[in-house]
Amino acid sequence: AVGKLREASSNVTGKPAPDGWQAAQIAKELFAAYDRLRLQEVYGLLEEGLAKEKEGNLEAAVAAFDKVLARQPMIDRRGEMVSAYVAFADKLEEPEPQKALALYRKAARLWPESARMPHIEAQIAYLEGKELLARGIADVEPFQRALKLDPGHMKARAELTRLETNVEERQER
Repeated sequence: AVGKLREASSNVTGKPAPDGWQAAQIAKELFAAYDRLRLQEVYGLLEEGLAKEKEGNLEAAVAAFDKVLARQPMIDRRGEMVSAYVAFADKLEEPEPQKALALYRKAARLWPESARMPHIEAQIAYLEGKELLARGIADVEPFQRALKLDPGHMKARAELTRLETNVEERQER
């Protein structure tokens, strides 16, 4: 088996495996080389998306990142995609709140350890509150949650103040 592994390793990497390596080590290096070849296109798409983000073309960046995630959902560099998803969601918050909410949720799933999580979760809570308002449900809880996560969230504070004022007015009537 060692001879076949050495041959396969040589074919894939272009150089022979060192003589001192055992079959397990050759196999490990061979599989790592296969993974690099298999993921070469995926990493190319990731770099393309990062370049589009730097250019300011957030829609194209998110489209490239979606292709990356479709092929390799647990890619090791998925944390680098979070900023593009958040920036694009910020841009779409007013014209397309449903799409923005989906983008924020995707950003939250991509890298839960991100330092931006309080902002992302606050935006999700705010948009969920706005969605409830659009359906006629005046619930203050999502806006309170948004403020708890991000005390500087001005839109959530404004909505909460507006809702509390409306309740006071209704009670007075």
